[in-house]
Amino acid sequence: MDKINENMTLKQTIQTIENILPVLDGMAISIPLKRAAHFLKCFPRPCNGEKYKNCDAFDYALKVGEEYGEMMEAIMAYRRVQTVDTLKKVLWESMDTITAIVSLLDKLGFDADDIATMQMMVNESNAKRDGGRRFA
Repeated sequence: MDKINENMTLKQTIQTIENILPVLDGMAISIPLKRAAHFLKCFPRPCNGEKYKNCDAFDYALKVGEEYGEMMEAIMAYRRVQTVDTLKKVLWESMDTITAIVSLLDKLGFDADDIATMQMMVNESNAKRDGGRRFA
């Protein structure tokens, strides 16, 4: 379920990018190309390894709830004490929540292409809503 195109899996793509990035850093190529490679490398990967082989979609949904709860605790802590450490904790727990959601979607049979396509549709829909005032 981790194919990002017909020929390469997400893992293979990440390995390719990791091999290419040092070469790109030494070249005078555009910043957008470097950023695109960086974002491909950091695309959330589903937790679907050996540890999770006996988990079903409900188990993954429970993990989403757990991570969401931890994210909300971090946000409440940041609201009380706005420090760099509490802000970093919000970022960490938010990323854990995103990973849990991607893992659930993977378990339900959606791959990276499905997620990217749907995210583009959601972005487009949100851009049009409320007279285009959702995005800066």
